[in-house]
Amino acid sequence: MNSPAAADLSAEAKAYIAKLREAAEVPRGCAYATPYNLLRWLRAYSYDVDMAATKLKRHLVVREIMNLDGLEDITSSNIDERADRYSPISIAGKVKPGDNKLLLFDLSGRVDIQGLVNGVRATPFMLSRFRIMERILKSINREERLSGQMSGSVLVVDLDGLQFQTSLINVISGPYRIMWGTLLEQYPDLINKIVVINCPKFMNLVWKACTPFISEEYRNKIILTGDEWRAELKAHVHPSCLPVHYGGTLTGPDDDPFCRHMINYPPAEVFPDDLPDIRESLHAFTIPAGQQVVHTFQWRKGQLLEFFMKHSQEFTMIIMYSSERQIDESEWAEVYAGCERPALAKLDTWRWQTPHTGYYHIKYGNEKAWFLGVDVYYRIYLIEPDGSRLDTKAL
Repeated sequence: MNSPAAADLSAEAKAYIAKLREAAEVPRGCAYATPYNLLRWLRAYSYDVDMAATKLKRHLVVREIMNLDGLEDITSSNIDERADRYSPISIAGKVKPGDNKLLLFDLSGRVDIQGLVNGVRATPFMLSRFRIMERILKSINREERLSGQMSGSVLVVDLDGLQFQTSLINVISGPYRIMWGTLLEQYPDLINKIVVINCPKFMNLVWKACTPFISEEYRNKIILTGDEWRAELKAHVHPSCLPVHYGGTLTGPDDDPFCRHMINYPPAEVFPDDLPDIRESLHAFTIPAGQQVVHTFQWRKGQLLEFFMKHSQEFTMIIMYSSERQIDESEWAEVYAGCERPALAKLDTWRWQTPHTGYYHIKYGNEKAWFLGVDVYYRIYLIEPDGSRLDTKAL
């Protein structure tokens, strides 16, 4: 292996990486599949090659379908730029001098969480979160190329300002569970430590709501600090890399103790509810408890579709493709990344271009429910070259 980025890998690690590369059928020339990125999947699944290969293979499908490598070039109409300003995660330098690990800050306590979940559309918001994770991944990979050593990150989560509201736990166990559960599954071992500071007195309730969607791998990395959080934080981040406000020695321009030049602080205002109101006449169907509903459409390659969707409960959705209508489901191919969809107040909308000519099977799942069905309101339009819209009908 000639890559200088593999200089610190043992012969045993290289052998595991080779096994994973083969088991996951990683395509030749896959830019994502660096030795260290593959090693992260192995570490996340305790070097169980079969399990790591299954998860990695799925990630590579998601990466291609969502064009994760090209998220920086996505049009602004398809991504929620407000989310980056009102709920940022900052790359704030290094963990200590001479180290290649990155320091990240998430100031969740200052975020208007309720306003955010009421003010965003699910798909554009999730794309903004994936874009943040891709920026972190690319920054870590850059450090690895420069240093020839494996990199990573320490995430400081500041809960200062978090207020207990009756809706907080529902938001954490609903939309936030889906968001962070999805991201942590797709980016294993990217964060080496999560240091939580300014923990509120009701932290036990927050923790209880969070643990179901945080993998054991990431749960073991979380450090909850106490009243002396500044001293505790310095055990994980060198003081010379921390702002004065956080117990370090760094100051920003004009002696700013918060170092706003490198940490993005959410505005001290509510999340703007300023999305244009969309009025659509929607179709409806119900996904029974414990079951799936499949709608099949016939589309040609390159057709542009516009989706509208609204629902009051979570469910899963995936789009599969087959060249023929009557074909065994095991031969369907995933063409739109399957995921759990959060129930948000805003009508969700997004556009998608079909990659093949043939049959598309949209699978809606409510498998986790025991008693209650999910009512789904939706519409799918075919966008003609002249901009006109045609309503699509399932076969």
